[in-house]
Amino acid sequence: MEICADAKKTLPRPKVGDFCSVAMEQGFSDACVALCTGQSPVPRLAQTCRSASIEMPRPTVRKWCEHGYTVGFQKTVKDLRTYFTSSKSEDTIKQEEQIRAQQQQDQLQREQQIQREEQSRRELQQSQEQEQERNLQFQREQQLQQEQREREQREREEQSLRERRAREEEAQAERQRELEQQQREQQYQQDQERERERIQQEERERERIQQEERERERIQQEERERERIQQEEREREYQMQQQGQSEEGEREREGEGEGFESQ
Repeated sequence: MEICADAKKTLPRPKVGDFCSVAMEQGFSDACVALCTGQSPVPRLAQTCRSASIEMPRPTVRKWCEHGYTVGFQKTVKDLRTYFTSSKSEDTIKQEEQIRAQQQQDQLQREQQIQREEQSRRELQQSQEQEQERNLQFQREQQLQQEQREREQREREEQSLRERRAREEEAQAERQRELEQQQREQQYQQDQERERERIQQEERERERIQQEERERERIQQEERERERIQQEEREREYQMQQQGQSEEGEREREGEGEGFESQ
């Protein structure tokens, strides 16, 4: 309906619109029942919107509840008044005037209450904004301090990392020097071992050469000895041949001499 059209557009939807619609129907019912029974309609705004006064957001829900009830109640009274005009007495008119005066008084009090609540709400909102600003400032300070601590922590960690890397590099350099020293010592030992092997090899080679020379000398000596023996044998044979020839010549000469003597 048009009475609660704006309320249905107000956030939070549909909560505000529902409170306005229910209150409007209750206002219509309160006015209609009283008029239909020939009684003077009495608004029950406070009872109807009591639950709305504690609903969030305040005072939006309660304001639209009171709007729906008041407009619904007044429109019902206005629209149905013509149907019951003939039966109204002067007392009824006075009661209606008193009711309207009371309604106006109630409306004025509600408006004042709404103004006070609005003022309180603005003050509360301002206080909350100030508190939020202080909290934001405190959070920014805390964040700055946290960032400063984190930077200092990162710097300490980086410094520690650099020192650890420097120690590791120094240790690695020391290990490298030790390894090079060990390699040089091993190389020196290997060179010494190769030198000893070379010397031993040369000694063995010299011994082998000497042994071969001694063997050649022995063989040469044996050959000379064989040649000497062979020479001696040849000389003995030659002497024996010479001696045999001499004996044979003598025998021949003796045979010749005996032949001459026999003649």
